[in-house]
Amino acid sequence: MHVLASITEALDQHPGHLPFAIEARRDTIVLTYATGQGATFLREPIDGVVLSYHHMKSPGFGISTKGIGDGVKLNYCIAGRLEVSMADGRTLFMSPGDLSVETSTAWKFSFPCGFYEGIELFLHRSSLDSPPPFFEECGIDLKRLVSRLGNDRMRNWTRTADERTARLFTELLPKAGDCEQARLRLTCALLLLALADFGVPCRESDSAIFSKRQVSIAKQAESLLTDDLSRRRSIADVAAQLGVKPTTLKEYFKGVYGKCISDYLLDARMSRADEMLREQDMPVADVARSLGYSHVGKFCEAFKRRFGATPLKYRQQSRNPSCGPLD
Repeated sequence: MHVLASITEALDQHPGHLPFAIEARRDTIVLTYATGQGATFLREPIDGVVLSYHHMKSPGFGISTKGIGDGVKLNYCIAGRLEVSMADGRTLFMSPGDLSVETSTAWKFSFPCGFYEGIELFLHRSSLDSPPPFFEECGIDLKRLVSRLGNDRMRNWTRTADERTARLFTELLPKAGDCEQARLRLTCALLLLALADFGVPCRESDSAIFSKRQVSIAKQAESLLTDDLSRRRSIADVAAQLGVKPTTLKEYFKGVYGKCISDYLLDARMSRADEMLREQDMPVADVARSLGYSHVGKFCEAFKRRFGATPLKYRQQSRNPSCGPLD
């Protein structure tokens, strides 16, 4: 646990308030978050290689990884959504099933869904400078393998994990058993080999990493489209207002929010409809108009597809659960 010990020592000396409490439990370091709920569990199955299991409910927190996370970080998103602001001014986004390779220092971690579950395999710089004997015994040239995961053109990237890689990441989740340490060590090696088979994406546009300007355009578009849901604005009009092509706006928006614009707006309208029907006495027709539906019938159809009941039945059930099932 020499790297875990050094990370813990660096965190203890970290300037500013840490967003978590640190606790040592046998071979595991536990970070318990103050903002929201949840924790991160860190283990070191191989010298210089740290496994982290993230399971939290939080909007996010700020902390610089400079001097703490120096090395190569391999992340896999199981649930929720992750937004990482990096020191180079760009932002990385991950949705369930995505993996990332990162070498840049990060300074802020956000969870747009309010929760996040994921796995991280961290190769500390010490393991890259002097590869652990375990890898040599497995016939793995760690330096050469890692060189295939990043280059000067693309040191940070994301992509959707293939079935094999996703399975290996999830195999790193902790399990009970006498052979746990051996299982984790072997799975780490297999995962690195699988990732090296694919290497770096062919184009930077294939990766969900965006500049400050690109993120700003996506977030401005989100505000323009959702500030008044009764108004249906075309993507072409919003794109023109922001000075980009519609296809460019769609690319930025999906990268930042993890959904295409139409799906995002439908979710926003249905979420607002849910809230209005449960908390207000506004007629259904007025609810429909306030959400941009010119025909109440289309609103009712969309609502029933989402919630399994007509708006009136849903309102009745939410206020009087004893009246029976929604359908």
